[in-house]
Amino acid sequence: MPDSTVLADPEAAAPARKLPRSLSHSSMAAYESCPKKFEFSRIDRIPDPPGRAMLVGTFAHAVLEDLMKTDPETRTVEAAKRIARRRWDRWFARHADFVRLDLDEAGRLDFRKDAWKAVEGYFAIEDPRGVEVVSVEARVEVTLGSVPLMGFVDRIEKAGGDTVVSDYKTGKVPAAAYKDEAIAQPHLYAAMLAETGVTVDRYRMLYVVGRQEVGGEVRASDLDSARQRAEDAWGAIVKDFSDGHFATRPSKLCDWCGYKEICPAWT
Repeated sequence: MPDSTVLADPEAAAPARKLPRSLSHSSMAAYESCPKKFEFSRIDRIPDPPGRAMLVGTFAHAVLEDLMKTDPETRTVEAAKRIARRRWDRWFARHADFVRLDLDEAGRLDFRKDAWKAVEGYFAIEDPRGVEVVSVEARVEVTLGSVPLMGFVDRIEKAGGDTVVSDYKTGKVPAAAYKDEAIAQPHLYAAMLAETGVTVDRYRMLYVVGRQEVGGEVRASDLDSARQRAEDAWGAIVKDFSDGHFATRPSKLCDWCGYKEICPAWT
């Protein structure tokens, strides 16, 4: 059974409740999955420590971020190994969330192996020396209609004259039934970037563990859908906050939720 503990004591003194300053794709996805989870996380601000799988992704993202900031001709597997060692020694080994996993030596070694598999998997998808990078980990903060939004785009690049948004994924490649849910994120980024004057032509989702790319064109209808999704989510969140009630939405995902022990659907 996955660990479903929460760090903070919900009875302890908490900051005053208020709406979040902005939404992100992940916070919208949390609300769409379960409004109560959104309330615990973004309204009550009760910490939910990331699990092992998420931290593997955090480490792999950091290595690829550093790699893509270097000159194209230096983006090699050996360079990525040096970056990974430096990141581990100077940052990640002492990262509070990683330390909280309390892994023994064998567990730490397995963690590093899994993180490297993710980085190595990226090289199986493309040769980074041929990528024309525009920006890495770009912070985008806009108001889309009435919705305040903020996000970090893994990579913006140029390819064949097109502007492309690329996103690294360390999870499983989505089944066809879940593709629309998965590509909601790059569509939202494209809509946000459009507000800044940047037209995104294509998106790419690089599933580094599965060594597979999922991509496509960004159409005007995709931008419209992203804007509508943001408006719908924000409107529902504001209403729930005003009513003082965020509904629970029990599902099989509850076993992986850090708030299960304090959720009224389970207590």
